Amino acid sequence: MVRNCLENGGDQDGHGCQVPVRCSDRRRSLVPLERETPFVRPLLRLTGWHGFNPEVVISHIAERANAQTLFSACTEMIVRCRQIQERLVNRFPDVEHNKK
Repeated sequence: MVRNCLENGGDQDGHGCQVPVRCSDRRRSLVPLERETPFVRPLLRLTGWHGFNPEVVISHIAERANAQTLFSACTEMIVRCRQIQERLVNRFPDVEHNKK
């Protein structure tokens, strides 16, 4: 019901949504492509960012807790990117040798 209201309208306060969503009305897959694409888009944007500067990225980090959070996030991204690379090589064996 919430998804339907967000996608189909209602005023800013959330009023005006009268159409209920029944389970039988759902035609979406369990893991829609839109959920995977947000990972790929920022990754491609980051790799194509010619002005990337790690000093600028961390310049706003002033507390150790924030540094730890960012460090952990970077570590997790490395792990996830390695997993993607492994699966890509399994599916497209020559992709590893044709690096840009």
